[in-house]
Amino acid sequence: MKGLCWVTRVLLKRKTPSTVSNEVSVLSSVTNTPFSSSCQAILRAVARTRHYVKRYWVTLPQSRRTCNAVVLPGESPTVIHLNVEKVLPFTTLPKKIQKRIMDEHPPFFGSGVGILSTRMKWKAVTAERLIRLLNEDEEDRALYIDVAIADQLGVKVNAKDAIDIRKQSSISVYNAEQLDDPYKGEPQKGVALNAMTGKRLGQPAHDILLAVGIMRGYTSPMWVAEKQLKHLNLEVRESRKGEGVLAPNMTGLIVSLSQLPKDAQQMLLKELRENHSDAFGFDLYFLYNVNGWEVMRSRVLVKHMAAVNDSQYPYHFVNLRDFGLQNVKFADFAGECQRKLKPLGPEVLDTETTQDDKADENKNEGRGGLALQIARFSRGSASKGRGVSTKVFFAEDATLRRYYNAVCLSEPHLAVPAVRSVAILNGKLIGRRDEAKLRSFALKHKFSSPIWVTPVGARRMGVGIEKKHLNKFVAIGAGAVEDQGDDVVEEFYNLDDFSDPNEILSIFPKKVNRRTFYWTLNGVPFWVSNVRIT
Repeated sequence: MKGLCWVTRVLLKRKTPSTVSNEVSVLSSVTNTPFSSSCQAILRAVARTRHYVKRYWVTLPQSRRTCNAVVLPGESPTVIHLNVEKVLPFTTLPKKIQKRIMDEHPPFFGSGVGILSTRMKWKAVTAERLIRLLNEDEEDRALYIDVAIADQLGVKVNAKDAIDIRKQSSISVYNAEQLDDPYKGEPQKGVALNAMTGKRLGQPAHDILLAVGIMRGYTSPMWVAEKQLKHLNLEVRESRKGEGVLAPNMTGLIVSLSQLPKDAQQMLLKELRENHSDAFGFDLYFLYNVNGWEVMRSRVLVKHMAAVNDSQYPYHFVNLRDFGLQNVKFADFAGECQRKLKPLGPEVLDTETTQDDKADENKNEGRGGLALQIARFSRGSASKGRGVSTKVFFAEDATLRRYYNAVCLSEPHLAVPAVRSVAILNGKLIGRRDEAKLRSFALKHKFSSPIWVTPVGARRMGVGIEKKHLNKFVAIGAGAVEDQGDDVVEEFYNLDDFSDPNEILSIFPKKVNRRTFYWTLNGVPFWVSNVRIT
């Protein structure tokens, strides 16, 4: 018995978090893809110091909008940067060098901001903060070169021209163990999509509809809001009208900036002016939420903000839930304000429908039912009990919708986005070419679900294929390759990715006119091609 205890003690001492091992990739919770090698080194070091076992990391906005989780109070983020630290504006280079670089490495994107970095490939910039820094004049196309590859391109770097982008390209991430529910920090199986846009629905609507779909046995991930039915020219079947699901895609009490304490106003205004040059003087509505200040483009939220009609800050609003979670100093104030009111709930939809009908009769649309409430907030101890009445609203009331799954509609196979169809193979989106084949086959046979599986994928999920459907398959290209999990899978590279392409070409004898290639996957030949060598 003593020996057994000793062995157990030794094994426990040797146990280390999985994220510490250099062989384990550190992944994003949302995309389930690994971070860059430099970022992985930083995250592994933090995991070793803080004893994290989970290997998934998520940003603050992703934790709420995708994972439907909350970062625990007092948890500090880990800051990571892009591989690119400094860039040179393309226009600062001599004309001859510009022409040579454009000929050797042409950018394959029409507009936007691009950076020529490692592997001599242009990367399109999508981060809004970085775009504002690098394309302040809003030009059609702004090109930059990574300072790290300037020597390879034969470019002399002038320190005055170099732009340090580390501050704008930095990202704060949290480990899954820093969330209130660590399980939500891992990639989730299943998805609920908006049939109008093809995009993933916001939280908490996504998790609600996904759970309902699983419990009811729906095969389609497409959901349509009741008000969107007329745009798709679809109707709910009589037998399915009771299967609508109420769900909001945003939560929190939204108030005008003027309702916050003075010191909180000054703090948020400073942040707003630093990050948004167009914060004042334009008819743009801004909302402070989980991602800081953002321009609000949601029509329904803008409609509610305009109805508040605040005299001091008519265009600037704050989500008190996010404000309290991100600023511990004002957590008590935010909590007290939220306890005074409760969401109106389903009665909002009934009121809105009634008022919409009246508006249609009066030919005066735009006066639909709004989920506004009257509240009185105290902005500090000195003014306690002397708050001014103001209009506020809950985001869950404003965004509350009744959703129907595609299988509940008259033509389920037509409940797809008009902009782009969606095809999901073994849980992953596939390329446009294979997607077109699957979509045309689905339309021909009136399939309502965009989800496809291979025989191996079906067995892994514990799903069987009926014998009568075994011959109703679609043959597609590379998208049909089975996911081997942790097994080794061959990777294919372009010839230009090698440092010396001639070394690869020298393998094939020059005197041979034709050569037979056996393309294999995991050692199994699956394609033979006879190529003429010139």
